[in-house]
Amino acid sequence: MSYLEPKRHIPHITDLDDKEGQTLGTVLGKVSKSLQEASGANQVFLHVFGGHINHLHFFLVPHRPGDGAAAHIVEGEYEVERRIGGATR
Repeated sequence: MSYLEPKRHIPHITDLDDKEGQTLGTVLGKVSKSLQEASGANQVFLHVFGGHINHLHFFLVPHRPGDGAAAHIVEGEYEVERRIGGATR
């Protein structure tokens, strides 16, 4: 797992300034690729926390099929529920 946070205090992802917003994808992509290569994982999950902890944090978690990194969310079974008005949950 890897952990990133902005250098300055930012409570929410919506508080990133233009430069921070422009570089965020590049930084997350590079760190994810490095973590994936170093760990041998087939993908990297990104967890974003902010607001309730009053500071923006990014956790990057390597994932392989069958591991405990929330695999049920990506690989598990799910149920589709049709809602009134045509929405799906």
